[in-house]
Amino acid sequence: MRYLDITRLPEIRFAHAYSARDYSNTFRENREIVEITWVAEGELTLRKGGEEWQAGPGDILCLIHDKRSEILSRGYHAHRTVCARVDWMETESENGLVLPPVTPAGEGTEAVCRLIDDLIWSPYRHEGTAVRGGAAFLEILSRIDAIGREQSRRIPEGELLVRRAKRYIYRNLDRPITQREIAAHLGITPQYLCNIFRRAEGKTLIRYVNTAKLKGIEALMEKEHIRLYEAARRFGYQDANYVSGLYKKIFGRNITDRPSRTGEDWKKREEE
Repeated sequence: MRYLDITRLPEIRFAHAYSARDYSNTFRENREIVEITWVAEGELTLRKGGEEWQAGPGDILCLIHDKRSEILSRGYHAHRTVCARVDWMETESENGLVLPPVTPAGEGTEAVCRLIDDLIWSPYRHEGTAVRGGAAFLEILSRIDAIGREQSRRIPEGELLVRRAKRYIYRNLDRPITQREIAAHLGITPQYLCNIFRRAEGKTLIRYVNTAKLKGIEALMEKEHIRLYEAARRFGYQDANYVSGLYKKIFGRNITDRPSRTGEDWKKREEE
C-alpha cells in the first residue's frame, strides 16, 4: 500500500464545475499537483502508468500528477474538481495518507463531494483565505483516506495482494520483472502469488507481465514511430525477435500489423 506524507499546507490552484461531450485531457508529469474530482453525471476514465480506472456518478477520482496521465469520457459527463499544489513524500508509516485513484460512491463519499462543492463556490481559494482553503483540501484528502481504509478492510486479502502486485508490475515495466521478485515485495511465497493471481485474473502472472509489456511496446511504436528493437529495450527486452514471436503467440498476429482502432477491432483489443 502506498502511504503519502503531506509536508506542507496545500495551496489551492483552481476549483471548478465542468461538463462536456467526448472529453479528453492529457496531463504531463508534475508531482506537486493533486486534483480531486467527483463525477456528477456520466462516466470518466483515468489512464495512468499503464493502468486504467473507471468512475461513474458519485465516484471520486484522485489524480496525483507524478506520472503522465489522461482523463477522458465517451459521451456527455459532468464533473467537479479541486486542484492544489501539494508537497508530499512516500512513507512506510501507516500514519501517511492512502489516496486510491478511484473511491467508489458509498458511505462517506457524499460528504467529500460536499466539501469539494464548498471549495468551488466559496471564497476559500481567494487572497487572504489561503490557509482556510489549504485546510479544507487537507480535510478532503483525510476523508478519502478514511473511506479507502474502511473499504480495503472489506476486500479479501488475496484480492488486495493481486492489486498490489499489478501496481508493482506497472511501476516496473521498463525492466525485467520476475515472479520471485514480486512475491518478495509483497512478503509472500512465489507459489502463493501464482495461485491467487491465476484465480483472480484467469492467467498466469508471467503472462500478465508479458501482455502489459507488449501492449506498451506496441503503443510506443505507434506513438513515437520507432522500431521494434528500440521500443523493446525500453521495456527491458534485448531481443527483438523474441518480442516479435512472443507477441504473435499471445495476440495471434504480428506486432507490426495495424488493426483498425474502431468498432469490433478496438473492442477486441480493449478486452485482451
